[in-house]
Amino acid sequence: MHILVLASGSGGHVYPALSFVNKATQHKITYLRIKNGFESKILDDSLPYLDVKNQLKSYIKHPREFFKLRKEIKRNKDVLKEVDAIVCFGGFVSFIGLIISLMYNKPLYLHEQNKTLGDANKIAQFHARKIFVCFESSILNPKNKKYMFVGNPRMDEVKGNKHDHLGFNVLFFAGSLSSSSLNNIVKELLEKNIPSKINFYVITGEKQFKEFSSLKKNNVHILSYQKDMISLMRNMDLVIMRAGATSISEVIAFNLPAILIPSPNVKHNHQYENAYELAKSNAAILIEEKDCTSEKLYKEIEVLFKDYTQYLVIKNNLKKFYKEDVCKNMLKVINNERL
Repeated sequence: MHILVLASGSGGHVYPALSFVNKATQHKITYLRIKNGFESKILDDSLPYLDVKNQLKSYIKHPREFFKLRKEIKRNKDVLKEVDAIVCFGGFVSFIGLIISLMYNKPLYLHEQNKTLGDANKIAQFHARKIFVCFESSILNPKNKKYMFVGNPRMDEVKGNKHDHLGFNVLFFAGSLSSSSLNNIVKELLEKNIPSKINFYVITGEKQFKEFSSLKKNNVHILSYQKDMISLMRNMDLVIMRAGATSISEVIAFNLPAILIPSPNVKHNHQYENAYELAKSNAAILIEEKDCTSEKLYKEIEVLFKDYTQYLVIKNNLKKFYKEDVCKNMLKVINNERL
């Protein structure tokens, strides 16, 4: 089976797509990417790909630019005609997947990592064969068989047992771009007298690394950046983080309790929706940034450190969000519909 994979814009879209690609080794994969987009920086050059220009603003301001897009698509018609299925993981490029599907009569499949559909997926959903979702509650109408709860492909890559370690390990990070406001709250927290059995691992980002360096102690570890987040998270007992789709899928896969502080600056407030979905099931702790103080944050950490029963309740509730063999199940559906 020849599958065209599309994802762009951010790691929340691209990393699940790459997890899918890594598991689809028995199939031929072509990746359609945006020139100079996020994905072009991390894709392995050995993966066959097609390029299109990132002209989203141009498309909106000047509809005639759509004709240029159509021309670019036709330039790759020999490859696109051979495709058996199109799988889109979000970002504007999913809209291009819809156009290709309509032009060449190819079956279209969507994967949505967040609680609510992104703009491109909202448009493409009406033509899609299947919409794979990460939260069961995203399926508003159980009778709508187009939607299927499969989970995030990232879960397939990060699942695994945690390492044994001493103490209670707490990781803080605020995403790839970091956050000065959250960093400052954590800095205030670290300046308090913290029990020696609580070990903090703080990823500051390069801008504030020097500012935090003076806070290093035996139980406080300051990092500017961590390339291998999976290995680090595997050794944690608690994580404090934003509520991006990829990070959410990782804590679910690791069965790792989290304090979620959603970014208020994302489109459609989707991080809050992601965090609330776990919090309402007591599978995570949600603190809105406007309500977050060092005192409140430390209080929540202290509860989970001292009350092991509450800690286990969260771990147990996280299990209902976990799905095994995400990519295998997606590929099975796509392949079966071809037959």
